[in-house]
Amino acid sequence: MKRANPSESTADVPYRYQIRVANSFEAVLDRRSVYGHVEVDGLAEGLRRWACVLLQAPGGAGKTFTANRVRQCLAADHGFWSAMIPAVTLIDATELSTWTAGQWAEADPNAQASSVAAAWAGDPGLIVIDGLNEVDRLTGQGILEAVAPVTAIDSQLSFLITDRLVRRTNVSTFWRYATLGPVPPEVVREVTGSLPTTEAMSIPFYLRRHSQGGVAHEILRESITRFVTGEDFAALAEVSFRSYEEYGRRSLDREMIVASVGRGVWQTMVDARFVVEEKRAAPVRSANRTTQANFRFEHHLLQDFLAGLHLATHRELWTDHGFDTLSLKASSFDALALSLTQVLTKPDAEELVETVYNWNFYAAAYMLQEDRAGIRQISEAVGVALLGALAEKRFDDVVPTVVRVEDALRVNQSSLAAGLLEARDRSEVVSALLDHLPNDQPDWFQTWLEQFSRPDEAIAQNSDVEALRLPSPMVGWGASNALRRFGLSQQIGAEIRRLLSHPNDTVRWRAAHALGPHASRENFEALSEALAAEPDESWVAYGALRAIFEQIRKMPGRERPGLLRTLTDQIAGRIGEPGPLRAETMRCVEVAPLPEHWHQDIEPLLTLLWETADDSGAEDLAALAGRLRQRKRGPSNVD
Repeated sequence: MKRANPSESTADVPYRYQIRVANSFEAVLDRRSVYGHVEVDGLAEGLRRWACVLLQAPGGAGKTFTANRVRQCLAADHGFWSAMIPAVTLIDATELSTWTAGQWAEADPNAQASSVAAAWAGDPGLIVIDGLNEVDRLTGQGILEAVAPVTAIDSQLSFLITDRLVRRTNVSTFWRYATLGPVPPEVVREVTGSLPTTEAMSIPFYLRRHSQGGVAHEILRESITRFVTGEDFAALAEVSFRSYEEYGRRSLDREMIVASVGRGVWQTMVDARFVVEEKRAAPVRSANRTTQANFRFEHHLLQDFLAGLHLATHRELWTDHGFDTLSLKASSFDALALSLTQVLTKPDAEELVETVYNWNFYAAAYMLQEDRAGIRQISEAVGVALLGALAEKRFDDVVPTVVRVEDALRVNQSSLAAGLLEARDRSEVVSALLDHLPNDQPDWFQTWLEQFSRPDEAIAQNSDVEALRLPSPMVGWGASNALRRFGLSQQIGAEIRRLLSHPNDTVRWRAAHALGPHASRENFEALSEALAAEPDESWVAYGALRAIFEQIRKMPGRERPGLLRTLTDQIAGRIGEPGPLRAETMRCVEVAPLPEHWHQDIEPLLTLLWETADDSGAEDLAALAGRLRQRKRGPSNVD
């Protein structure tokens, strides 16, 4: 069978990948669990019963195509009308939870008059919201929260939302989950003439663009070079990055692209539907102007690749701002993973991953997983250290942290990750890691391993504190994690507190993280001063706030109420609106085990959060309160 032409859609080739359904996100990630496998008609039938389904899968796995097949099936077998609404078109929409079926139908940029009429008439219908991963996390959460009241009011409506394989918080229990399996090897052989040699060959987006190399980034580059090469390629990459920077979404500004590559190239891409227009009620508004940023590439992976290329080739962008831009403020790490494939040497690739680790270690773990499925630029030593850092946090008090690191380990799918997940305590984590040591152990790894494996009852040394200042992210953060476990003398504690005013923000963050478990008045006051000195968007403020909560939890019970009132007074003006400090405050009160009288102690803080919550924030708080009540009742009542 000849390979598919790149211009063909996924629908042109019967890839026969499986649709697997589950009742929880954990079951989606646990490959050992028994999935229910269905065909498209089975998923369609399930939607009639469940009302709400999250279809989550990797980029290019066929989510949009599958959603369209479900629409066709429901129309043919049950007379459903349907609407396909790109999530990005809902960014500026308000009061989604009050929309009627007719309003949802009219939100489809390609709405059919017959569908709109059927919706207003109250006929059964399906709303597909496509690409939740293409909007920022807060917007995505708002869309999910809006759906529940709609289906509660209108029993004739069902929702199918497509998304990347990522945990969404506060999702109602009546949601069901579906994911797409890889293209079977025999189908890959039908298309390419051979069995899959890379993971990309089992993903429909890449398979239908199959090239001799078969690696994801090579296929993406080949797709783009049909339209631009040389300097125009680099210019288009820069525009893709700047679009993320200016709009915070996957939108393209026609004026910016024309200015960079010329009107002829632009028109060629539009004519080939390589770039498509999104129908919006009004032009997109940026911070400075109203623009024609109503276009996108035919698939978001193309813009991720181009924007990632620009970051990879411009080291000055290897900063918190550059990573925030490329990830839409840590909402999606695809572009970061693709940037890794554009770094020319393995040492540079490792430097990029380690720099990302300084910014967000979940992102670094995602890059590791994608690298293992591709060209393997990251050394075994870095991989082992990253997974070890994840596993260490499995025993954190903060529940959302534990959930997130275990998700990351499940996604990794390596034998080391599996062993780290099975570990019942930190000593078993160390044992599992020692069974998977890399053959090549550079000097930094030996330093990291010595600190990681040192017993918890060890006493911290001056060299451990000095390591907090080191530029190596693996050693610096390894030292920070180790100091949390070690005993601190008065002199060592004072040295760490002094680092809270270090000129380097990463060193300040590491110091705050290290002090968290060591509860004392001196540490509490030093961390409070550090929090006051940092801007709200600073990761150091995030770390200091988290460490303060940790201090409070470990203080004697009689002191906690007063300390929490002090903290509440300090941050009252900083958590009144949505932002990282408010979000972290809510995460830090959800702990296990619950300290005695924790509900009473945090009451002033929860009152402040309730009084300043918008509709979405109120729903988040209600969900948080429900989880805290469940934990208060005891383990037998926890899901």
